Amino acid sequence: MHWQNTLDELDRLIREGHAQSARRKLFKLCTTKIPRSVTLPLASLARRVRLAGQGIRLLNPFVRSTRKAPADASDAERVEYGACLLGIGATEEALNLFRQFDARKMPDVLLYEAFALVTQWDYAGSIPLLTTYLQNPQLSDYQRLVGKTNLAAACVHEKKLTGALALLETLIQETHRANLLLLQGYCLQLLAQGQILQQKWSAARQSLSGAASVLKDAGTLDEFFVRKWQAVLEVSKNGPRSGSLIQLRKVASEARALGHWETQRDCELVEATVTRNKKLALYLHFGTPYPAFRSRIISEMGPTFRIPSEFVWDGSLTANARTIIDLKSGKLPNGSGLKVGQTLHRLLVALCTDFYRPLRVAPLHYLLYPDEFYNPLSSPMRVHQAIKRLKIWFHQTAIPLTVEENNGTYRLVQKGSCAISIPRDKACNSLKDYSLSLLRTGFKQTPFTAADAQNALNISRMSVLRLLQAATRAGTIQRTGTGSVTSYRFIR
Repeated sequence: MHWQNTLDELDRLIREGHAQSARRKLFKLCTTKIPRSVTLPLASLARRVRLAGQGIRLLNPFVRSTRKAPADASDAERVEYGACLLGIGATEEALNLFRQFDARKMPDVLLYEAFALVTQWDYAGSIPLLTTYLQNPQLSDYQRLVGKTNLAAACVHEKKLTGALALLETLIQETHRANLLLLQGYCLQLLAQGQILQQKWSAARQSLSGAASVLKDAGTLDEFFVRKWQAVLEVSKNGPRSGSLIQLRKVASEARALGHWETQRDCELVEATVTRNKKLALYLHFGTPYPAFRSRIISEMGPTFRIPSEFVWDGSLTANARTIIDLKSGKLPNGSGLKVGQTLHRLLVALCTDFYRPLRVAPLHYLLYPDEFYNPLSSPMRVHQAIKRLKIWFHQTAIPLTVEENNGTYRLVQKGSCAISIPRDKACNSLKDYSLSLLRTGFKQTPFTAADAQNALNISRMSVLRLLQAATRAGTIQRTGTGSVTSYRFIR
């Protein structure tokens, strides 16, 4: 096989907007024996057409060492592996990998780190990264276009429109000349978003019409995004009493059917904002794991919007079912329950972090085992085993809940009337955060021993000691004394 010709053809298809065709060709290629020399470019192409899992399988043997084979990946292969980790949802592992590089030598890490923050709705955090990335004189014309486009997107999202809209006008012309249809269509959508913020309704309609024309043969989700922004435009202009709210809800429903959960989340925030629906805003707040998005909810809803200490979730906005599980303690009304901090409790907490997006295996693996690397062979098996055990526990305790699997994603679903009491601080990133939250609630500023913490958390002594040592190193807890008289106290 003439691999370079094949790689060039795939790259051309992607740049010209024929992603589906490139995806089909790549999927077939990844089932054949791949020479090491083309593993990196093939993994990169796979990621660009949403086959990041294939990229992980191609690169993992070289990036992560095993007992039989030490890691021998190049820096470029490791950076691409991080980009593929982003594609499967392993965001934290990807960020940790990117931050090991000198961005002056590997400028792509700045771009990918920015992408990682954007997946968490942290557009503000991506702006300095993208600005620094664009200062690199070695970028190709295409890399510079991609960097500028993402910088413009971040600025529009953060409502920093001065300069952003002029940049988008220039990018639209450049992408048109280069026949980069996907980038051109995306830039037109971004321009429309800025015009909506400026309440330039006619100009926004014209920009979205242009985007629809450019993307009509692309065969991607971009056409759907055009319709989303058309609905946002109309409800922003006409208000909630018009038929435009119905169109916005249709887009949110379609987003859910398509599995584009962030579009559904964003549409429901628009609805909560224009209708001043505090119940919907609270559902969004407790059902979103991203701090930047939760801050946006508070900002959009205004100074009278208050977050309660807990939220009773029964899978809907009604919250009429009886509460049977206290998520923070893992307890049932009869006093039994899950052991705090152990695998099944961590899994239940993980499944309650997001009311919208079902969790894929990689982010579930991180939430269960935050100190371990994702392995494409063993990690899915460990996650599946934990899910199986949780489902057995639901059955044995007659809790009408189960974990539903759909196309490699998992969500908590009801089989009857039940609810979960979710504390305001439930969106912890790890077992350590969650366990420390319980200890802080119980002991406040009072000194306590390791034995006290063990009794409070109902976990092994070794687990408690590891937790307290990590918190001491992080400056969260102060340790006093040694040996049998050692005590701990939370620092304000």
